[in-house]
Amino acid sequence: MWAEELVETGEYSSITGVINIAMAEYRMGHPSPSEVASLDKDLWRMKGKALQELGNLEEAIKCFDIALGI
Repeated sequence: MWAEELVETGEYSSITGVINIAMAEYRMGHPSPSEVASLDKDLWRMKGKALQELGNLEEAIKCFDIALGI
């Protein structure tokens, strides 16, 4: 499943690893900073949502802060 599908289905325990892999793979294939920033923002937001749903609020806030800063 792709990261968005995991978020939509509520499978939050799997999402953080999937997002970390997606970020690394995307960066390797798309070196343009604007392309990376666009996807990173969405991925950091999704990771924050997953962590929030898992009750890890401090880490969720860090992810949301990163997404807002991109």
